[in-house]
Amino acid sequence: MVRFKNRYLLVHVESETEFTLYTLLNCIKDSIKLNFGSCGDTHIQVKYYSALTNMAIIRVSRDSAVMLQQALFFMKGRFRCVHVGGTIKSCQLALIRYNKDACIS
Repeated sequence: MVRFKNRYLLVHVESETEFTLYTLLNCIKDSIKLNFGSCGDTHIQVKYYSALTNMAIIRVSRDSAVMLQQALFFMKGRFRCVHVGGTIKSCQLALIRYNKDACIS
């Protein structure tokens, strides 16, 4: 049996529209469907989203990580991928570092 390998993307969302966890997921899926069509059928899950810091952690299969980054680029608003990691723990640590750097500067 083969293990399902994931990538976790830490994304900074700069948009004028208010997002929730589910609206962000639907917007990402719509962008993938619009830009990649039926080739973009992949399992995506938004694990964490904070409206206060506008940061999200998104889980995707390892093969589809680049496609997700490209779909985020084509979405309305500014979606900046801050970190790509193999575990959710590495994204959490990157989020802590990012927030500390934002507080200092």
